Amino acid sequence: MLKAYYFSHIPLFHQKLGKTKRYLDDNPLTDKEHRMIVQALRDNDVAKAEETLKNHFNPGVRAVLNVE
Repeated sequence: MLKAYYFSHIPLFHQKLGKTKRYLDDNPLTDKEHRMIVQALRDNDVAKAEETLKNHFNPGVRAVLNVE
């Protein structure tokens, strides 16, 4: 599991997000999305898990890519 975390580049994302001085205040939404991903995986609905994960990453990706 730890390898999956590092290969996901989440630590790099958090480092870059910190440089934007813009923090996404979306903890309730993040929690909801994480739970939706887990439930989709439990239901063996890979397509829904992938879609939810992509939607979950989009705001952070946009924030990081706007780093000047």
